[in-house]
Amino acid sequence: MKDPIFQLCDTIRETAFSLLTYLRHGHLKKVYENGLVNRLRKQGLQAEQQFPLFVKDEDGTVLGD
Repeated sequence: MKDPIFQLCDTIRETAFSLLTYLRHGHLKKVYENGLVNRLRKQGLQAEQQFPLFVKDEDGTVLGD
């Protein structure tokens, strides 16, 4: 049996690939983002868009969010 985090990663990758296969290329990034979140939520997963994260350098300096 796979580790749950690997199962989640596989689900996200497969969902993203399926969406990209369906939509093809040429859309704004927001369209792909909305589509991925929609499909993940339909699978019962909790997904948030544009969730702020603080990115820090190794010395603790905040590089961005």
